[in-house]
Amino acid sequence: MRKFAFILVSLFLISGFAAAQETLDLTFEKTSATEAIVNVNGNSAEGTEITANVTANYNWKSLSANSETFPGASMLCPDKNTKEMTAGNEGVFTITLSNVPNNLIFNKVVLESAAINGGGAFQGDNANAQLVNFTLKKGEDILAVVEDKAIKVNSAGGEKVEVEFSPIEIKAKDGTLTLTVILSTEGEVASGCFYGLTKVSLFEKTIELIDGEEYTATEDAEYSKITYKRTFNHTEWQALYVPFTMDYNELKNDYYIARIVQIIQNDDHMHVSAELLESGTISANRPYFIKPKTAGAKIFKANSNLLKKAEKKAGASSTMDYTATFVGTYTTVTDMYEKNYFALSNGNLMRASHSGVTLSPFRWYLSIETNDDIFTINEIKMKISRQGTTNIEITEEVNLSTPVYYDLSGRKVENPTRGIYIVNGKKVLVK
Repeated sequence: MRKFAFILVSLFLISGFAAAQETLDLTFEKTSATEAIVNVNGNSAEGTEITANVTANYNWKSLSANSETFPGASMLCPDKNTKEMTAGNEGVFTITLSNVPNNLIFNKVVLESAAINGGGAFQGDNANAQLVNFTLKKGEDILAVVEDKAIKVNSAGGEKVEVEFSPIEIKAKDGTLTLTVILSTEGEVASGCFYGLTKVSLFEKTIELIDGEEYTATEDAEYSKITYKRTFNHTEWQALYVPFTMDYNELKNDYYIARIVQIIQNDDHMHVSAELLESGTISANRPYFIKPKTAGAKIFKANSNLLKKAEKKAGASSTMDYTATFVGTYTTVTDMYEKNYFALSNGNLMRASHSGVTLSPFRWYLSIETNDDIFTINEIKMKISRQGTTNIEITEEVNLSTPVYYDLSGRKVENPTRGIYIVNGKKVLVK
């Protein structure tokens, strides 16, 4: 946290905050009628320095020095009592945020408000209630209005209330976000009560997809942060199908990921041909093989703020005798056995062996149609190759940081001698 005090305009900075934080909180420490300190905590745009200024259409009213209701904090309060804060004479706060990432989206704003008396002490919680109206604007556009919020007065105790604006959607434009809060009052409370803000909280629009729970969104949507939580019970090859894009470079240290290329039929068997990724993007709504290097609970994070709608996307690959269709699913598949579907089981592509076998969401299955009405396949072999090589079957975990050599026929070579080999998809001369 960093603090800055200015006359009428207060500046705050955010730097080096944690990615897990999902709110942007503003609190205030008034030092006089024209000067205040603004404290800022939280934000998920890691590494971004956000600045802002706060202005008002009046001088700010100071709290008395002996008020301990909110230790270390204070309030932005119009120097107008309740009978003056009517329509046309409201208290107005304008907060301008700068250097805000344009992919940062807020879908809720919560204002914390309280009352003080003429001497600057907090009003309390067990007497009359004043009705306070709150308006939230983005620039000149009114986002939401909360009317007749009751705040009690005329007793010690320092009651505060929360005023929530949701659902709304707020994004910065060209790195700038300007919010205006307008306060006005109604009621019969006597003169000498003043109303202001003790805290402003902006909540990010985030979503966490949970493995095993069905995903059913019917439209694409933007979020400030998109994550998917999955527990891997083993380190064999498994199916992956997600509705958002990911950066392979963020995953390569913890996973092997392979892109499905085609189905190939030999004389006596079929195999799925896939290509091991070494760079690039994991696409949304596309089936992949994934092999975690360690088991346990994992969190996947999107590299964009677009979450695609839930849809089964199919890709077909044909041989002389069969047509194979890869189908990604975000709902539980319950008829795996009845429809002869194949799915990954302990690293093998197996046909469901009995009724009652199900497939969880965020995975894909393989549907095989025969051309001669005779279904004889129970297991399909997997061939996973590096980019630029052909059908190199990976049967054990490979440390990708250590060069692996293949001859020009695609056979792995443990101790290369002089000659030309393929390393990471490129021809290399060993002298």
